[in-house]
Amino acid sequence: MLLYSPLAIFHISFQLSFLATVGLIYCAPYIKNYLATKMKRYISMSLATTISALIFTQPIIAWYFNQLSISALLSNLVVIPFIEIIIIFGLLAGIIGLIVPLLAKIVFLFDSLMLGMAYELNKIIANLPASKIYFPTMNFAWSILYYLILIVIIQKRKFKKLILNWCREHIKIIQIACAVIVLIIAFNIIVSNFTKSPEMQVHFIDVHQGDSALVITPNGHAMMFDTGGVRKNQYDIGARVDIPYLYHYGITELDYIFLTHSHEDHAAGAGSIVKKIAVNQIITATEPKSDYAASMIMSEQAAELKNLRPAVEGEIFNIDGVEVEVIFVPKFISDITSNEVSNVYKVTFGDASFLFTGDLIKENEAVILRENKNIKSTVLKVAHHGSKTSSSEAFVKAVQPLYAVFCVGADNTFGHPRPEVVELMESVGAKIYRTDINGAIVFTTDGNKLKVTTEK
Repeated sequence: MLLYSPLAIFHISFQLSFLATVGLIYCAPYIKNYLATKMKRYISMSLATTISALIFTQPIIAWYFNQLSISALLSNLVVIPFIEIIIIFGLLAGIIGLIVPLLAKIVFLFDSLMLGMAYELNKIIANLPASKIYFPTMNFAWSILYYLILIVIIQKRKFKKLILNWCREHIKIIQIACAVIVLIIAFNIIVSNFTKSPEMQVHFIDVHQGDSALVITPNGHAMMFDTGGVRKNQYDIGARVDIPYLYHYGITELDYIFLTHSHEDHAAGAGSIVKKIAVNQIITATEPKSDYAASMIMSEQAAELKNLRPAVEGEIFNIDGVEVEVIFVPKFISDITSNEVSNVYKVTFGDASFLFTGDLIKENEAVILRENKNIKSTVLKVAHHGSKTSSSEAFVKAVQPLYAVFCVGADNTFGHPRPEVVELMESVGAKIYRTDINGAIVFTTDGNKLKVTTEK
């Protein structure tokens, strides 16, 4: 398969299929023989099949989904019999169709009903309490060690004895090697803790046509600035993009979610986030709470929204030396659009600063300039995805950004970012990054130097 299509090795479906098959071939018999003495043959075979596949695919599942499926064991015991019947009747219907097409249609109808039943059973089991638990990402080195241990465990008894005998004969060499490895690990930990400067990370997450940014402080505290979302909630950005992204970086709790305004492409993702991840406080614009509840598809009385409150202009949040200043909070008036009440936040760590502008309009940019706010920043999140309704020349020149980030969706129907806005950013010397071209954009800084990495 790889000779025919070498790039298949990077596809998650190929990776999972290959590793699951390896588990079924080499690990399932080992587990089945162990379980056979403790339970009935059918149960032991089903459990052995499921466990072996889970064991061999777990590093890949952890990398992509950061979860360990507990419900898979029950699901396989309950649902696999339906799948077996579906396959048998599907093959049978194909053969019957060559002779009696009408009868084949009836068999296929029965098959589809069985498939629907299997789907609903899986859905019920997957939604059971503790059906899946968070599992941290395993890096390449830990994954290799994981598979080496598995390979040793599943070897035949004769081979294990050979390994054990070799270890006994070379025990001193093994002890010295282990001591050296421990010293190297300890040395690296000491060096990294005492010589490496504390760093802050700012991730601009690719949520298509929307804004979503994650800030991770030097000691691992986390906060988000907008969460993305799709209008009319046709796709759950929070559940399908934000949460997997947070889990991948080991974020299981957020100190704050700062929302610039209530539009779905900025706030809808927060609805799924607050249901899965503990959030200390949600800071919003001056729009009514009902607007945010509607965007997140939640009730105003939902427990997850009890810590939601509007920002106060001028207030400052400080976590691990990372300062978040509320630069601008427009007053809400019922007959204006949400873009017109978009908050502006500035994140500062040492000499590095990031300006989050939401969908700030030019009229409010003028207000900020008249009030002589300190908006000079290293990185500018370009307002309103690069729309011509934002980013006046005077405002951009006041910010003096070294980097400009456009949060836009590929081939979006709005024509964002506008060419004139891109040209303006280039004219002030800002290096441009775009989520539609670069994917996720990550800035890492110790407060002095700044490093940028991108997904693409």
